[in-house]
Amino acid sequence: MIDHRIRFDAPLINFATSVGLSGQAHDDYPGPGQQARYDWMRIYLIGLLANQSGNTAPSQFREGTLWFDLADETMKVRRIGAWVSLSQGIKLADTDNPAEPYTLQDWYDDVNEDVQSLRNEIVFHGLVQSINAGLIPIPTSLQPLLQTNSRPFVWVNGSLVNPATTTLEPGANPTAVRVPNGIMTQGSEVVVVIKFIPDSRFNISPVTI
Repeated sequence: MIDHRIRFDAPLINFATSVGLSGQAHDDYPGPGQQARYDWMRIYLIGLLANQSGNTAPSQFREGTLWFDLADETMKVRRIGAWVSLSQGIKLADTDNPAEPYTLQDWYDDVNEDVQSLRNEIVFHGLVQSINAGLIPIPTSLQPLLQTNSRPFVWVNGSLVNPATTTLEPGANPTAVRVPNGIMTQGSEVVVVIKFIPDSRFNISPVTI
């Protein structure tokens, strides 16, 4: 059982069984009956005061150790065997899995995703001139704003076309929106809204009602 709390038990502490060994140098310092070196004790204190601030990761650490990374001036924490942003170690809510709580980083990612979705929304409209039109050209000025998870929503004469059937084409650098044949006819009024929606939030399979 891992227990890294500072405590002053009456019996001699067995670090192997009641604390856990790390395989690092501090496991053996100081040894039984050994005089603690003043410089090592001083650097321990400085490390605690400064959250082991430095340009490289600490060589002595445990799960939960804090490190102020001077390379990018950010606080990190040792969590699940890795140095991660401190925001990944701050729980905001419980989840179905106690080992994976909803953290401050999760909240930021969700909010940022929503903000990006709103920021990257594209809107344009037009009037169909062709008899059998199937492609709606995206204005050149708007094309650089498209992203991997951009998805087109098309209204034809006020009616929304099934979003699962509209696509951006061609491939990685789309210049047009494709709609199924027969949806647009000559004279149709078209409104296109392109939104940033990740795969996790876009379900193309029909639901049973």
